[in-house]
Amino acid sequence: MLGFLTPLAALLIIVPMIVAIKTVHGKNGLFADKGGIEYNVVLIAVALGIALTGSGSLSLDSLYNIKFW
Repeated sequence: MLGFLTPLAALLIIVPMIVAIKTVHGKNGLFADKGGIEYNVVLIAVALGIALTGSGSLSLDSLYNIKFW
């Protein structure tokens, strides 16, 4: 993935998960075995972590030594 698009990709994962929690899973509680929000929260946490840390050495930005900020 392009390094500078990593936050956008994370956002495109986080927003649908928030919508899914609000519309479908919220009423089922926390745990995933009962259709709850647990899995959605994990996906949000992982996407947020990747967005905040960046894609690092796995990005095209790193390959071509491009600095955006």
